[in-house]
Amino acid sequence: MTVRLPAVALLAALLTAPLACPLPAQEPSPRVRAGIDSLLTTSRIKDVLASLGPAVAAQLQDMAPDLTAEQRERVGTQVARHFHPDSLYASVLATMVSEAEEGRVVEVLRWLASGPVAEARAIADAYEPTLTLEAFVEGLREHPPPEERVRLLAKLAHAQSSGHFYLVLGETTRGAAHTLAKALRPDLPVFRSIPPEQAEQALEAYHGQAVVSFLHRFESVPDHLLSIVAERYQSEGGRWYVESYVRAVGDAVLTAAERASAELAGGR
Repeated sequence: MTVRLPAVALLAALLTAPLACPLPAQEPSPRVRAGIDSLLTTSRIKDVLASLGPAVAAQLQDMAPDLTAEQRERVGTQVARHFHPDSLYASVLATMVSEAEEGRVVEVLRWLASGPVAEARAIADAYEPTLTLEAFVEGLREHPPPEERVRLLAKLAHAQSSGHFYLVLGETTRGAAHTLAKALRPDLPVFRSIPPEQAEQALEAYHGQAVVSFLHRFESVPDHLLSIVAERYQSEGGRWYVESYVRAVGDAVLTAAERASAELAGGR
């Protein structure tokens, strides 16, 4: 049975565990690899991965604003190389494939790529909101949605661990930036992850942001479809997919940082 890791526990595991992916007991079948690739294709992961290099670069600028022009150029080269979306995607895919069971992949792909879940996604993808997210949020103050709708999308955000995911992204990109900075400045203090009480506060804030974002993105999707989507993600297969996805993306960020820092340190 899959057990959901608390946000703080997963952060600790990602930031302290060895970064190398464990080798599978046997070579994954082509069907597993193709299935995971199809699952990731439905997740808009490329948009997420494309944002990570710039996020790491911005964090690094905050941590080490006095880098020389030559150091900034070297860092930029390594970030562009190791945090390229294609490189990160390959890392995420490899991690998820290494721990996937074929039956579970087939099960999740069956309900994710067809039926009510696919219908809900198609409706959302075809919908063009008349308001930007910022304008939509402003409108919520005067015209709040029905409480039942808010509860439904909060259930979906929780089922997809949306707040959890963005907390992990925030901490792993911060950890990655520190790894790169320390390659150039070995005297930097040791990295300190967010304290548990702050992590829980951040998790709550990220969850709230996810709910508002879902209200906007899924505005045209009827309740009965969203309810089925939430139930699918709450299933054992859904929990496996979400947890494997979050863990794989976080690991990809930290692995990329280790590789980039090794090259930076070698040319220090």
